[in-house]
Parts: sequence; structure tokens; C-alpha cells
Amino acid sequence: MKRSINKKMMLRLAAQADEADLYGSHHIADNLTYVLKKYAEENNIRDNDTNYEYNKKELIEDVENMMWDAATRVFDYYDELPDGRDIEDFIETFTNEYMQGLDNIIHSKVGKHEEKTPGEETVDKGTPDEVVHWEIKFENNDDDDGGIDDEERSTFILKDFKEEEDKEEEDKEEKDKEED
Repeated sequence: MKRSINKKMMLRLAAQADEADLYGSHHIADNLTYVLKKYAEENNIRDNDTNYEYNKKELIEDVENMMWDAATRVFDYYDELPDGRDIEDFIETFTNEYMQGLDNIIHSKVGKHEEKTPGEETVDKGTPDEVVHWEIKFENNDDDDGGIDDEERSTFILKDFKEEEDKEEEDKEEKDKEED
């Protein structure tokens, strides 16, 4: 299954990256921008209303796979490889602590994309597209060092739906005046 994030999450990450940059937390801004750029370049962004099922077991498998990737980078760096059972034990323990820590931060135990249980109702809360239209553009990083310089930080262009709504209302008022 292709892992993706929805447009609403992309917008929230972009806003947090801009806020972090504004407050001088450049390391946070760089990391958030890296994630945004990665998802955008890999075209792993889905519409907010797209059906997407993803359960806790799949999430834990994804996190463990990322931990194995990270551990492999460390092993390659030191040119050492511990026993696979020791690696597995460490990754399993660390993944559980990692997931518990993030669950505590977001105060949630059930994922939004879990399959519905029998009899569970789906509540339509509307879509963020009704509130905000967005576009994200990334500048090219010509130094190929993999880093994101402040000057090359992504540019986020947000258009508030309110502006469009006001224009529509003005157009309606003009039309009403013409009819009178």
C-alpha cells in the first residue's frame, strides 16, 4: 500500500514549518520542510475525502521498517553489524516506546483510518477544502547536499476561502441590485 498524507495534513505541516521558522526554530522548520518536500516529490498526497484505510498493525510495521532503515545507516557508519536478534529486540522495544510517546502527545488511541467496527457511525465533519484552498511550491536545491537552506525554504501560498466567499457575496449583491 502506498503511504500518503492528505492535503489537510500537508497544510498543517506547512503552517507549522512556517511558524517554527518565524520563531527561530530552524531545525524544526528544516525537518518539517524535508517531510513536506519528500511527500510532494513522491506524489504521496491524497485528497481529503479519499477513502484510505490504515490500521495500527500496518502503522507499527511501517515504523519498524523505518527503524531498520535508520539502524542500517548507523551500522554502515560504524562498519559494524550486531546480531539480528539483538537488533530486532531493540527495534521492537524502541518502536513500542516511540508509539506510546506519540500517542501521549496526540492523546489518541484509535487512528482515523482504522476500519470501522460493526455498527459504528461515520460522521461527516465536512472537508477542509470548504475552508482553505492551498498550493505548495518548492524551490530547487542546487547544492545537492540534501539540506534545506533558509533561502531555499519552500514557499507556501495559502488562499483563504473567505476571500472567495466575500467575492461571491459581492457578486450576488450586484446581481440582486440589477434585478431590482
